Amino acid sequence: MDKYITDYWKKNMNDIIRWIRVHDIEHILACKYIFANMVQIYEDIYKNELQYLLKYINMDEINNLTKDHAENEKYNPVHMLYAIKQYENNTGMSIKDIKSIVEYGGGYGCMARLIKKINPDVRYTIIDLPIMTDIQREYLKGYDVNFVSLDKIESFKGRYEMFLSTWAFTECTNELYDFIISKKFYNAKKFLIAYLLTYDLSKKLEKEFEDKDKIITEVISIRYFKNRYSEDNLNRFLFI
Repeated sequence: MDKYITDYWKKNMNDIIRWIRVHDIEHILACKYIFANMVQIYEDIYKNELQYLLKYINMDEINNLTKDHAENEKYNPVHMLYAIKQYENNTGMSIKDIKSIVEYGGGYGCMARLIKKINPDVRYTIIDLPIMTDIQREYLKGYDVNFVSLDKIESFKGRYEMFLSTWAFTECTNELYDFIISKKFYNAKKFLIAYLLTYDLSKKLEKEFEDKDKIITEVISIRYFKNRYSEDNLNRFLFI
């Protein structure tokens, strides 16, 4: 498993484990290592994304989808919903019609919870670090979601209609990227891969889909995670 984890996430993983030893996992969003990496906190981004969503979804529906999320993550469900609506608008397909999804890098579970609210019958699996699958199980109590930790990934076999990943491809090792390619993205035919913050990675992914109809959308937005990425980065979406 070690070859599949970047040094940055090895450190984060150890910090999260130490935090959980002295705190309740139920309050994981109070963990600074989770909050700093997985929660959208900028009000200006929230306002821009909400303005986009309101062109297609009324506020009552947005509130219904996000009402049981914690106060300190209140911008994050809108951030995830924004990626979903970008997918739908760029492909003409609806998340409600997807039968199965594999999500690589599920964060603390925000995207999975949203999609299960939109489409309760979808078969949903998250692939992630072992400590993150523990956190996701807690956060997603009451939702029918499957979890595969990276230490089990080489024996995991599955077929899914959609492959979904937000942020995570920017933070995976080349070995993990190549492994997922070798699995043909778990036979997925539909893709939502969002926030590809390196040009080389977006072009490398684009090459994988040369024989498919594809849309690469470069969304010039307020800079995400300003302390970690240079200011000339674009936030790239790949939709199929």
